[in-house]
Formats: sequence, structure tokens, C-alpha cells
Amino acid sequence: MDSKTRKMEDTLITIGNGIILFAVWSLVRFVLSYFILGAEVDETASAEAKTASVVVLWVFTLLDVGVRLYVGYAARAEGLRRKKLPYFVLTIVYLVLYIISVAACVLALFTLSTGAGNLVVMLIIDITFLFFMLELLVSIIGVRKRRKQSTGNGGHYER
Repeated sequence: MDSKTRKMEDTLITIGNGIILFAVWSLVRFVLSYFILGAEVDETASAEAKTASVVVLWVFTLLDVGVRLYVGYAARAEGLRRKKLPYFVLTIVYLVLYIISVAACVLALFTLSTGAGNLVVMLIIDITFLFFMLELLVSIIGVRKRRKQSTGNGGHYER
């Protein structure tokens, strides 16, 4: 195996680790903010609506963390040549969602008059994660292309 392929595999491992850490950080941040600051729910809403909004918030947070963990571990596994998991499409979908998120944050910055500090921090974190996902996508394509050229078996690796 050539050094360029090995370098791209190392990049997959590193980015996978970063995505896993982002997932853990997201969960810790959400749990701490939920229990310390409390859930921001409309005070005029009924008890059922408040409960439903909290459940939806938890479900989407856990789904987000689960997808990030899956993508991170899948990238690591491919970089270590262990198992090729189907995460390429999920990475593209997540990349598109983060592009939309960054665009929404930028638009919100121009419309908010107060509370822009938290939004700027969120924007920086989202842009960082966006670059992680872009680099991951480039590395996935590069590794698979180089493996396909060197092995002739569609980029799959043999043990």
C-alpha cells in the first residue's frame, strides 16, 4: 500500500475520532444545559404540549448523537481497514444539513438584536463540524478510489 493511501486512512481515523468527540460534547452540553438552564418551553402552552416538546427535543438530540457516533466509528473502521460500513450517503446528508444550519445561523445573526454571542459560538462550532464533514467526504472518496485502483476489487479490502 502506498503512503498516500495510508495518509488518507490516517485522516479517516483522526476525523472519526473528532466526530466521536463532537458527539460526546453535544450530549454533555445538551444534558448540562437542560438540567442547569431547564428546557425553554412556551409558558402559555398546555402541560401536554410542554411534555411533547421536551420529548421531541430529547429524541432529536439522541438521534443526532447516535448518527454522529455511527459516522465517527464507521470512518475509524474504514481507516483501520476493519469493516466498510454504509455511511457515505449519511455523511452527505449530514453535510447538507450542516450547510443549512450554518446558513440559518448567518441569517439569524443579521436579524437578532440581542443574544448574538451564543449564536456566534454555535456558528463557529457548526463551521468547524462542517469542515470535519467535508474533509471526511474527501478522504472517503480518496481512499476508496485509491483502493479500487490498487486492488481492482471495488475498493474492498481483503484480510
